Amino acid sequence: MTFDLLKKVSAILKPTPVYLVGGFVRDLIRGHASPDIDLATSQNPMRLAERLAKTLGGTAFTLDEERGINRIQLPNGIRFDLARFKGPTLEQDLLARDFTVNAMALPLDEASRVTPPFANVLIDPTGGIRDLSQKTIRAVSKRSFRDDPLRILRAFRIAAELGFSIEPATLRLVKRDKALLKKISKERIREELLKLFCVKSSLPQLELMSRAGILQELLPESKPMERTARTYYGKGGVWKHSLEAFEILEEILGNLGRLFPRCAKPLIAYVEEPISGYPRYSLLKLSELLHDVGKPKTAKMIGGRLRFFEHEDVGARMTKKILERFRFSSEERDRAGRIVQAHMRPGNLATQPMITDRAIFRFFRDLDDDAMGALLVSLADHLTYVPVRQRLKWKTPHERLTKKMVERYFLESEKVSPKKLIDGNTIMKTFSLSPGPLIGEILRAVQESQAIGEISNPGQALSWIKKKFKAQLK
Repeated sequence: MTFDLLKKVSAILKPTPVYLVGGFVRDLIRGHASPDIDLATSQNPMRLAERLAKTLGGTAFTLDEERGINRIQLPNGIRFDLARFKGPTLEQDLLARDFTVNAMALPLDEASRVTPPFANVLIDPTGGIRDLSQKTIRAVSKRSFRDDPLRILRAFRIAAELGFSIEPATLRLVKRDKALLKKISKERIREELLKLFCVKSSLPQLELMSRAGILQELLPESKPMERTARTYYGKGGVWKHSLEAFEILEEILGNLGRLFPRCAKPLIAYVEEPISGYPRYSLLKLSELLHDVGKPKTAKMIGGRLRFFEHEDVGARMTKKILERFRFSSEERDRAGRIVQAHMRPGNLATQPMITDRAIFRFFRDLDDDAMGALLVSLADHLTYVPVRQRLKWKTPHERLTKKMVERYFLESEKVSPKKLIDGNTIMKTFSLSPGPLIGEILRAVQESQAIGEISNPGQALSWIKKKFKAQLK
């Protein structure tokens, strides 16, 4: 399909010289054809984009006027980014790119006729094919990060996506130029972080970012976390603990089918559901990383013990401010804040002598659509305190509670969010009430009573209301 499409595109754009460039070439050589196809030319890219869109039945628009990038979106999801050379020639364009593995090009007409690795037609002035074979991320030049500091984050993200290593000289450049990240728009940083968290195993690069001081540059809140509770968590303090919890969450997310076989399909669909354009699990990972961000501000020695009372409340407020700083949507901020605030609740429930249906219902009621996320984040946090060999054996009260609540959510939805027996209009008409907060209070109480099995039909609901709200109904 890819080569047939490239042949068609080549025919449409002839005789203009056009080149395949960037990550598309890299992935094509690796045998992973991407639906995002990058093209470069010395000619007017908008005119070519309009011609391509018209012939293929797509839509053309300017993506970046300053850099001369135009996008063609096809109905089947494939898109082309057509850009003018960054310099007067193709070679200068490639030398201005970020990493050697992204600085290769193929003449479009040749790429549609030959197959990987394109040995005789590949244009590779920086040794990208060598680094590709050695699974290495190498900066094209010493100015790479100064030309665009966002490339610092892209180095770690691409390394995570490809399973590559960042070579030492490039890491030195990263450390040299990391302060330049302050000049980057927060929206661009948000995008790179979420793309990194989309990778199934992003922890190795996250730890490398931490050792290189990148995370501390982005999240100054991590510095006091490093200094807090070192006697308890060891060198790195609360920050070290947070990274360990992050690692365990990635393990849980990668094994949902095995860990929760009775409800694997809906649970996987839940964590993969898009939230503001990215899968929910990327936001869960960020919530895990920040779940104890409130501990440094709440740390106190009480009775010879270091305690962190109300750190979840402080952490929730801090998390929302951090996400606001990076231009996350209000939905993302609210969800992450809610999860951080609730990450202690499952553990507290698990310590109770008896876990009632009422307590479980209230957890789901309060957390709503974020209940599952809070359970998974809390479980990963809890498992940092469990010996490695004993983790996820469902032996601790917290683990057993988590499994019970996950299965309750997906397999016994009538106990989590039962269908309404009555509505507000019925209540107002029956008891001659006016609209107001009392109606909502009654409806919530009816739903709770229904969830724990006290009532099961409209008649019982009305009788129950008459009895329980006797004083307010006078």
